Amino acid sequence: MSSFISGVGVPRLIRVLDRPAGMITSSSVANPTNILFPAKHRLVSGQTIRISGHTGSTPAVDGDRVVTYVDEYNVTVPVNVTVAGSGGNFEALTQIYESTGTTTFDSTHAYETGSPEFTSFPVGARVLSYVVSGGLSYPTYAKVTAKATGILTVDAWSNGTPTNAQKFIIDGYIVDLPRSQELTERFEPDNLTHSLYGGDEGSKLDNKFRGFKYRCSIDYSKYASADMLIALRRIFKAAPRDQIILIPRKDFPKFQYNVILGEAFELTKQRLDGYKKPVFVFIGKENVANFAVADGYGYGYAENYGYQL
Repeated sequence: MSSFISGVGVPRLIRVLDRPAGMITSSSVANPTNILFPAKHRLVSGQTIRISGHTGSTPAVDGDRVVTYVDEYNVTVPVNVTVAGSGGNFEALTQIYESTGTTTFDSTHAYETGSPEFTSFPVGARVLSYVVSGGLSYPTYAKVTAKATGILTVDAWSNGTPTNAQKFIIDGYIVDLPRSQELTERFEPDNLTHSLYGGDEGSKLDNKFRGFKYRCSIDYSKYASADMLIALRRIFKAAPRDQIILIPRKDFPKFQYNVILGEAFELTKQRLDGYKKPVFVFIGKENVANFAVADGYGYGYAENYGYQL
């Protein structure tokens, strides 16, 4: 059981996007040309894709192209096509956004020279950069809370302020959930038991411990706001190779779990601005080595009971 009695204590969900790739159906006669895909492309305006194997178009559209979003199955690329083409493949070379100018950072901002417009991603996106120390690079990320030309305002860096001149990328979305009625974490031991032949001594059992299966239930059955559910849509739209990272308490970001949405949830309209019944269940995609305890049960309990849980 995780306690939210003290501290920031709210759950954080992060969706980390896998770089999209897939097939192309056709290009259109247009300037810029429209690229049609047979499946949802998952691209956003400003991403660079590499097109290969596209045939029949005049001029060729193969190469590295910056896309403009049209809808889930179409983008445009800046090529004046006079004869349409078909087929081929694409792969994204960048995440939603990747800095190209000189970067500087402070505790609540990321700056980029060249006055770029950050139009391709919304507030709530995840910005990822690196801290350089002792010749090694350590990832650090934050949630974008505001945007201006060449300036991103963030809430707080998870692993220290990035080192100046480090590239930053936008690679997903962050949603901080409100306090729930109850959050329960379950760590189930995963043991593999073999029955081994022991000759004259008879059979014997060999046990291999493979870690803990992780399960987390976040209960909003009394009330869930419409705004929260709308924000969660960006998380729940995860494609198979995307990651959903659950941080049960965002003030303890070292406890992170790679999860999937594990069960269906219900929604009942409660009043004009909210719903009831949803309980979100997440299960780990891999076992964890140990269960998470921040300090130790009871330490300082007379002063701030539950803070260390």
